[in-house]
Amino acid sequence: PDGCYPGLTTAEGCNALSHLTSGAANTGLGWYALFGTSTGSSNTGVGAGALVLNNSDSNTAVGTAALLLNTAGTGNSALGTSAMVNNDNGSNNTAVGSFALQNNINGSDIIAVGAEAGTNPDLITNNVYIGDPGFAGDENVISIGGVAASGTPYELTFIGGIYNADVTTDALPVYIDGDGHLGTNPVVP
Repeated sequence: PDGCYPGLTTAEGCNALSHLTSGAANTGLGWYALFGTSTGSSNTGVGAGALVLNNSDSNTAVGTAALLLNTAGTGNSALGTSAMVNNDNGSNNTAVGSFALQNNINGSDIIAVGAEAGTNPDLITNNVYIGDPGFAGDENVISIGGVAASGTPYELTFIGGIYNADVTTDALPVYIDGDGHLGTNPVVP
């Protein structure tokens, strides 16, 4: 309902923020947005079911079912339909794109950009995915289009600022293996 709520809170939509007790600075816009939040603070849920089970702090979800099942995760940002929909207690994640990080449950410090990016259900921590679903057990991985979420392999790669750029005298050549993995030390199998 319209109106000025205590604790810097704004709610609009059927059952949006309807369980709020002591939480402050929350905004719930949409059907059941931030429905379960009672003591959580500084959350923003925009879209039907955005952050519906949330009761933690500092999450932002924009899109239908974005961060839908989040209960204890903090510091997450999800933008897109069903972005981080299954996240439960993973924290400090960023998902941009429809279904990005949709299967993440407790992985933390993960960035996924692109539709269905970072969708492998067993990602661990500190990963960056751009247009790539990732692999089970990934930890401290940066993957840019290694595996296309669409299933159609990428054919060309362009990265500006490399060609004709000066490097220091301790520079090493970069090798690429058959899987697209980059490195400076070739290992003979």
